[in-house]
Parts: sequence; C-alpha cells; structure tokens
Amino acid sequence: MRSPRLLAAAIATALAAALLWPASPASADLNGPVMYGNPGDVPIIGQWSLGGDDIGVYRPSNQTFYFSEGYSPLVYGNPGDVPLVGNFHNRPLSHLGVYRPGNQTFYVQYKDPVMFGNPGDRPIVGDWNGDGIDEIGVYRPGNQTFYRAGYPPITFGNPGDVPLIGDWNGNGIADVGVYRPGNQTFYLTGYNPIRFGNPRDVPIVGDWNGNGTDDIGVYRPGNQTFYPF
Repeated sequence: MRSPRLLAAAIATALAAALLWPASPASADLNGPVMYGNPGDVPIIGQWSLGGDDIGVYRPSNQTFYFSEGYSPLVYGNPGDVPLVGNFHNRPLSHLGVYRPGNQTFYVQYKDPVMFGNPGDRPIVGDWNGDGIDEIGVYRPGNQTFYRAGYPPITFGNPGDVPLIGDWNGNGIADVGVYRPGNQTFYLTGYNPIRFGNPRDVPIVGDWNGNGTDDIGVYRPGNQTFYPF
C-alpha cells in the first residue's frame, strides 16, 4: 500500500485479526511466495523503502517489529498490543504504532495517544479522505461495522469476518472489505468475491506491483510465508 492502510493490514486490520482473532511484501514487486519470520509472528505490510510495499513481521513475544530489506528491528509497545502500520505523517515511508485493547488507545510514533473505540473492537488504519495521511478507526465485530474517526460508519460483512482496508481502485481513498475464514474468500466493496488461500491463513493487503492499487494476499503461519494473489 504505497501509503499503507491494513490492519493492513492489515493491517492493522488483518494484523489485529492475527492477534485478537488470529490478522499489514519483500518489495513492491512481490510476484511470488516469500518466506519471512518465525512461528508466532504476525505479518505486517508497509513502505520501508521508496518504491512500494514491503513485508515484515511483528513478534508479540518481545514486542518487536522486524522488516525485510535489511532494516534494524524496532521494539515498540507493550505485551498484548496490536501492531499498526500507516503513513501517519504524510511522508514517503511508513510509521509504526500499536493499539492497546485494554484501554482502546492508539499509540503512534511521534503522535499523542488517541483513545477510540469500545472493548472488543479491532483497530483499522486508512486514508479516509485522500489527503495522503492515514487515520485511525475500529471495526466492531458485534455489528460488522467500520467506525472511521471523523467519518460516517460503514456496515459490511458477516459475523466472524476479518476486516480489511485498502485502496481497491487506486483513487487514493481507503475502501473497506472483509475476509471470510470459513470459505477463504475476500469480499471487497465494489468487486466480485475472490477465493484465495487455505484454512487458517491470515489475510494481507498491499500494492505488490507498485501500480497504485492495493491487492490481496495471505500469510500462512504454518510455514511463515507471504502469498500475493
């Protein structure tokens, strides 16, 4: 995601699902499976270098972010936090953060903490207005609703779905979607469903080819491998 938006991803969204449900690329041209990380890691997607999205993992056991492309690991957060990745400062590269479920608070690098959401919510991150800066939000599993800070809520999906955020059409504005673990299917607003992955896979979202449009994929915890669609 040029300016990553998951949960994701994914990111935060998919990432949150990996920690709370268990759900952020080797480079912008992720054109095949890539193995990265250790058992128990959570996938993250972000822009660590100019050019496009990269892969990484968050290790809950030591609250550490590990990045592909040879960058040094970064310790950030507390035990139980959910990792976040986003363009929170309108700069070329991604910044990191965490969401603390115990107090429903977002902690982002170089920004003041923000409390948003209710107990049981899952954090999401996306550019809701196309200004190039990612904002926070939450997905509420109880009513399948996306709550975007400062913008109207969107209800989408079924009980048990995993929330997704991405720019599906390349217009610079984040859209919503869900991944249905029961049938390994992605449901993206405005598009036909796409079945991809295996049971127990974790959904991921990123711009794998650098064309300005976010694509789907999965991370397979059993072999610590990223599979782009």
